[in-house]
Amino acid sequence: MTAATARGNDITTLVRFVLARADEDDALLRRAVRQGALAESEVAERSRQYESRRRIAACAQQLIAFRDLPNEHAVRAEARQILKALAYVHRDHRQFQSDWLR
Repeated sequence: MTAATARGNDITTLVRFVLARADEDDALLRRAVRQGALAESEVAERSRQYESRRRIAACAQQLIAFRDLPNEHAVRAEARQILKALAYVHRDHRQFQSDWLR
């Protein structure tokens, strides 16, 4: 496996991790709603937060995938940092990879 392929796989894993955590948080939110444990205003705000995470992850993933951009290496590096920041919230999760801290 080349270094570029390994980086690509790492980014794919990182994106999947971020999206899976947003999905898990959404599921927990729906469960809390069914149990009547949250106010409607809090539900709407949290739901928007989870959707925002998904959108940010999608934007970062697109920036990584684009080619022939001015400063493409710097853009990709910053997009990776955005994804790592989104993942950091879940650093205690069993699937979190310690190399995402770098």
